[in-house]
Amino acid sequence: MQLPRISGLSGAEYHTKVLYCPYENLLRHIYTLFLFTRSDFKTLLIPVICFAMAALPDVQLYRVPQVVLWEDRVNKGYRPLPSRRLSLQNAIRLRWALVLVCWLFSLHFNVGTLLASIAVVALTITHNELGFHGKSWIIRNLLNGLGLASYEVGALLVISSKHAVDMVAFYAVLISAGLFATTIHAQDFQDIPGDRMIGRKTLPIVHPRLARFSLMILLPLWSILLAYTWRLGIIACYMTNVLSLYVGWRFLKLADVDSDQQSYVWYNVWLSLTNMLPGYYRYIQ
Repeated sequence: MQLPRISGLSGAEYHTKVLYCPYENLLRHIYTLFLFTRSDFKTLLIPVICFAMAALPDVQLYRVPQVVLWEDRVNKGYRPLPSRRLSLQNAIRLRWALVLVCWLFSLHFNVGTLLASIAVVALTITHNELGFHGKSWIIRNLLNGLGLASYEVGALLVISSKHAVDMVAFYAVLISAGLFATTIHAQDFQDIPGDRMIGRKTLPIVHPRLARFSLMILLPLWSILLAYTWRLGIIACYMTNVLSLYVGWRFLKLADVDSDQQSYVWYNVWLSLTNMLPGYYRYIQ
């Protein structure tokens, strides 16, 4: 039987590698799965976990790993398809297999978690397969906001001991979705070359100057609204507002690709901080 070929190895080195590393292929597949979601850690996974832990009074910390589990060459060439680690056909098969696994995993908790998972898939299909990502930046941002709300509801239902959401958490989801929908174009500046190639109409492409100026206005406005809603003290209010001004200033004044990537990291720091504010309201205020 001929052993599968490992890229970059040949001859005796190849056979030694296979014989002494029997889990080479398994590790490679795990890394491939990681590459699919690598860019989502700072955008989605970390902020949503912060939100879920802060928005409910009955959080069970041992369920954080369960939340984690539930949860194009120009822009992101490291991903499995553009880097040719995985064929398109196999990627499609993997995608739908994981959808079924996720639905079964969600049903393990309750019907509400399953419905949240179904909503995520439906919004993803609307955004990607149905092509609504390229029709209008308003629709794209709205779909992103609804998608985040679905993720957050699912995470809350998983991490809660009662698998239920109270009114504070409900309002927190609404506020978070609105914040995300109106500011997520912060992500699109670094992706302009690839988005323009596929005809995607993001706000930084359609109205580049307005897009940058809007973040300088929207981030501090949201910080002020959150300070009032969650009744922040002076120190917490100062932290969120100063950070929002800094992030907005970066997007307005530093307009190259490298700076946009760094600014987007700072945006996610601010986003994670705002997602923890419901916890301030519950436990500190």
